[in-house]
Amino acid sequence: MFGNAVLGTTLALAHYISCLIVGVVLRFYNPKNDNKDVVSSSNQDKNIFYRAFSELYQARKKDGRSLGQLIGDSIKESINTLLLVGGYIILFSVLTRVLALVGFTKIITSGIVFILKPFGFEQSLVLPLISGLFEITNGSHLASQAVAPLSQKLIITSGIIAWSGLSVHAQVATMINGTDLRMKPYIWARILHGITASIITFFLFDPLEAISSNLIIPVTSNIEQFNYSIGYLSHFTKMSIGLFLAIGFLIFTSLTIYFIRKIQIVIFHHSK
Repeated sequence: MFGNAVLGTTLALAHYISCLIVGVVLRFYNPKNDNKDVVSSSNQDKNIFYRAFSELYQARKKDGRSLGQLIGDSIKESINTLLLVGGYIILFSVLTRVLALVGFTKIITSGIVFILKPFGFEQSLVLPLISGLFEITNGSHLASQAVAPLSQKLIITSGIIAWSGLSVHAQVATMINGTDLRMKPYIWARILHGITASIITFFLFDPLEAISSNLIIPVTSNIEQFNYSIGYLSHFTKMSIGLFLAIGFLIFTSLTIYFIRKIQIVIFHHSK
């Protein structure tokens, strides 16, 4: 949409970081003790991988369907899901257009301008923001076409992608219908994700714009230019180092949290 592959680095990194932040925050989410969605398991003391495979095996036994029936049902469900996603996209695109025609957009524009103006955002980004509230694709496209600084357009687009739009929320609500999953934590997580992704994009835009061009390889470049001017091995090495650093950071964070949870604080009382 932006016609600039370099911006993909900024968007991707902003969303990975914001996803980790949302995950850490939701670690402290504690539903009520009488919540029916909280299910206790007899294997809580076991390794997490053992519990996962055990639950998978038990669910497979309870299902009772043969492998052939499972494959057939999965194909039918996949087709239905594709139709569902496409239908929701069309529905909310039409809804957004109808709301614009009846004047709803103009009514809430003043409120959004009041919020964006202190941060220096252009008024041309209001329509993409309203559209992105309902549907992610149209909102992102309008943001990329708006007459505004590139950094502002990217920040708004990042927030729209993280929020995902009411169209995606409706899809999620349909998918989890009949399960013990709930929409309330999901909605709050999307709001938090949208805010953090926009803020992180703001801080990453200038630094990454200067260095991210080295991480992009044109698909249409010829072999000689690719081998001599870009250097495939050098590029692969940079990407591999970045990948290993990211994985190492996640492993280190996981182990740190694991050992912190294992620490027991012992208090000694001195008696006279």
